[in-house]
Amino acid sequence: MANYTVLEDSIEEAAGDFITNLAENSVKEKGAFLIGLSGGSLATFLGKLKLSERAELDKWHVFLVDERAVPLDHADSNYRALREAWNDGLKCKWYPVIFENDNLDDSANKYESVITSVFSQYKTDAFDLLLLGLGPDGHTASLFPSHPDFLNNLNTSSLVIPVRNSPKPPSSRISLSPSAINGAKSSAFIITNSAAKAPIIKSILKDENENLYPPTIVAKNAHWFLDKVSASHL
Repeated sequence: MANYTVLEDSIEEAAGDFITNLAENSVKEKGAFLIGLSGGSLATFLGKLKLSERAELDKWHVFLVDERAVPLDHADSNYRALREAWNDGLKCKWYPVIFENDNLDDSANKYESVITSVFSQYKTDAFDLLLLGLGPDGHTASLFPSHPDFLNNLNTSSLVIPVRNSPKPPSSRISLSPSAINGAKSSAFIITNSAAKAPIIKSILKDENENLYPPTIVAKNAHWFLDKVSASHL
């Protein structure tokens, strides 16, 4: 069951401590911290995140939870947004998604190969942490409510899936699959200053509409860091 913490003014420190502790344990265990990041509002938050000085960022391996099918320097690129917003992240090892042609299946398969290669290097089969976002329609990653590319991949063993005809532009994307997100050792949502998302957050965390929104399926055990605005309906 998902759990949550509501904070008034220390969310950057609380989330920073949570992430730093996970990273420390992972580095001690296998010499690396494998983390996946969403785009959107998370990019802005990362710029304010207060990580401990203990964080060995040169041992962090950063992947994209989802990405839009655009060049890396495009304004819609999650990779670009995250890199520009998070200065400390420049010390990490990044794994961007490369879209070399219009074949989303090829792009998804190639990114999965990148992920599994790093997993193999560190003798693991899962991400240490995924930092997830929540859209105003209740989507997370590029897994949209009632979308066929979400529903048809609920039981796939693939780690990465193509997403076509996204209800939000750009329409072509790749995303971590439900199994990849479910399989992560830890996952977390960090949502601030979002009154519009408060009713959906209530539905997800209180199970009023079980399985209506993707987070109730793919991130049941996630920890939610919320400010009072985002938690106003709880």
